[in-house]
Amino acid sequence: MLTSANTLASELGADVGKVTILKVSGSLGEADFKTMKEQMAMLQVLDMSGVTELPMTKHWNGNVEEELQSIPREAFQNKLTLQKVVFPRVLQRIDDYAFNGCSNLTEADFSQATQLKQIRDYAFEECSGLKELDLSACAALEEMLGAAFNQCSNLQTVDLSGCAKLVSIGEENNHGSVFWNCSSLRTVDLSGCSALTVIAESSFYSCENLTTVNVDGCTALETIEHGAFQNCEQLSGFDFSQLPALKVIDYSAFSYCALAGDIVFASGINQIGESAFAQNNDITSLDFSNSTELTVVSSGTFAGCYRLKKVDFSDCSKLGTLNIEAFLECPA
Repeated sequence: MLTSANTLASELGADVGKVTILKVSGSLGEADFKTMKEQMAMLQVLDMSGVTELPMTKHWNGNVEEELQSIPREAFQNKLTLQKVVFPRVLQRIDDYAFNGCSNLTEADFSQATQLKQIRDYAFEECSGLKELDLSACAALEEMLGAAFNQCSNLQTVDLSGCAKLVSIGEENNHGSVFWNCSSLRTVDLSGCSALTVIAESSFYSCENLTTVNVDGCTALETIEHGAFQNCEQLSGFDFSQLPALKVIDYSAFSYCALAGDIVFASGINQIGESAFAQNNDITSLDFSNSTELTVVSSGTFAGCYRLKKVDFSDCSKLGTLNIEAFLECPA
């Protein structure tokens, strides 16, 4: 146990470069993370479950400055020996590039990280060894910022089902691509993300094996930004009827997916952008009968939906813009 921060190197002494498994408790400081990155050349497993204090990072929460206990920026960037990390309860923030390029990291254990609020930009980018991401215990998680898990090419499942405070996946109108090009990703569980308001641009772009996104309970989701699920060629499981607050589906948000059958939209939908559902060849009908707030359907929104046979706009009294090319190349 470290009785004070920044003493890891002195505690380990001459053995610092030989340690493969480190279970640490007590206080960790900035210098301790530098020791682990630069001096512990054989470190494979890092268990921080007993850590009681981490370096503080200042953060603006609206107009209020607060400090969060953090894993520092670039703390383990390109640490190729690292295979497993267990995060502590006190963790509140994982800073930019913290585990970026840790391509042999196969297990990230968040089961005790109940106070985690933020996963920052590029934090786990190109961690190609990760196969599962279970954040369901992270009840305090509010933000996952740009490219946080970008190009984790072997990641197969993402579980955010317990993240009731999660407000955004990516940064609204700024930086998304959180799971961009996670080419092995198959399922995403967002059930119970009751505070989620935005899925930012390109958040799941080119997740070509993604089949299902569970959005049950995402009752506050208002915006799905451009390209959010573009080129998710296997995506067939996405229930828009479960999203009563959804107002905007931006351009190309679901283009070149595999949405099929009857697509039912909820009451809140207001605008659907250009090519938002283009080239979803197996959609057969669109039901907007409950969508009384719908005002805009843009150019090419449903272009190339070759099997589309029926569209119900029966109660869309506010629909002011139905672009002449909204249904381009829909022969039926």
